[in-house]
Amino acid sequence: MDFPHGIIPCLTSSIPEKKIEGITLRDIIVEHIGKGTAEDAAHVLGESEKGYPENRMYGFTNPAFGLYVRHASNVTIDNFQVTLKNPDARPVMMMNDVNDIYVEKVKDILPVPSTQTLIRLLDCQDFMFENVGNYNCSAQLKVEGEKSKNIKTSLPL
Repeated sequence: MDFPHGIIPCLTSSIPEKKIEGITLRDIIVEHIGKGTAEDAAHVLGESEKGYPENRMYGFTNPAFGLYVRHASNVTIDNFQVTLKNPDARPVMMMNDVNDIYVEKVKDILPVPSTQTLIRLLDCQDFMFENVGNYNCSAQLKVEGEKSKNIKTSLPL
């Protein structure tokens, strides 16, 4: 069964002044419909404290198809697998304004080789990324933003 608004990924977002702390996601398998566009990947989620925590306050698209995390600290992602039914131009994961992040054992299973990035970081600090199985993404990691620093990986960038 396909859901017309199944383009929204797993989403964890707070407000800048009150970051979510102590998130652990372990042994997660996501099957996603895909079909996200380059415009979806460039979509900037607005801040909407009034609409929080309803995820549809951002519209029906997000800039990642597997997991989007914003305004958080002390985040662990361990054994996260994403399977796509259709091509998607967005990264598998995106983190925005997140610090103290540990990501291990991420695997994507995409229908066709893709130009997308596995993980996109925007203004993130203290990030460790290792033991990743990547099959069709063109890049493992994309780091953006003046505040991004202390990004470490066991993989060549």
